[in-house]
Amino acid sequence: MPYPVLVERVHSFPTSCRSAGGSATPAAPICLARLILQRSICLDFNRVSRMTFSLIPLLFKYEDFDCLIAPGVMRWHRETIHAQYKDAINALLAPLPQFSEKSIEEILSHPDLLPASIRDDAMHFGGGYANHQFFWKILGRNDRTDPREILPQGALAAAIDVDFGGFERFQAQFSERALDLKGSGWAFLSLAAPRNPRLEIVVLPNNGSVLPLRKPGILVCDLWEHAYLDTFREDRSRWLDVFWSMLNWRMCETRYECLVAGRPTP
Repeated sequence: MPYPVLVERVHSFPTSCRSAGGSATPAAPICLARLILQRSICLDFNRVSRMTFSLIPLLFKYEDFDCLIAPGVMRWHRETIHAQYKDAINALLAPLPQFSEKSIEEILSHPDLLPASIRDDAMHFGGGYANHQFFWKILGRNDRTDPREILPQGALAAAIDVDFGGFERFQAQFSERALDLKGSGWAFLSLAAPRNPRLEIVVLPNNGSVLPLRKPGILVCDLWEHAYLDTFREDRSRWLDVFWSMLNWRMCETRYECLVAGRPTP
């Protein structure tokens, strides 16, 4: 007989989850399983069979960022936090064969197709899963030896100049919007609309996604405390300073060019 697992919605990462040694890693899975609820649902993880959502391969090594954030945080972030979102959305959709062949992007882009009884939970868990997939894609090792690796180039750089008045102004606006968010969420640089070259900064609470807004994302920053608490405590501004050094601008440029042209993104 399947064993029902209680999966709870966590909308902050409480400092009480930290271990006695100061690391969030050992205690965090327990906290994610039972603290700070907005809503609880019972998911049967034994029924996950036909959904294939998985964690994407990384384009970098976890150790590449040890000089920027606390060692071990990236691995824990992906293999514990992200993995829990993956397991939750897979289990939630397992009884619904009509979604068996759909990508997470298709599902999030059409929330009206989800049964009303699970829609909020599917958008929450699916958003957390998809946003993390996106987040890992746009990160990359940055040794700061090549100027092209520090700043955006080409069409994306030109669009940033037009829409924000230059990279420094864009960077300042993005960070300001991210800091203004109260609580957890995500900050995106997105197209204003599909195939529209104009850029917008979109900041969404909790696990909000730009997909149902029809604002395709070029880059994204995780504003949940699990991304930075162990390194910077509650100082989100220091996390944002580090975030700019972690971006793979080549990937962001490719995403922009593909999205404007209506081609699939990597």
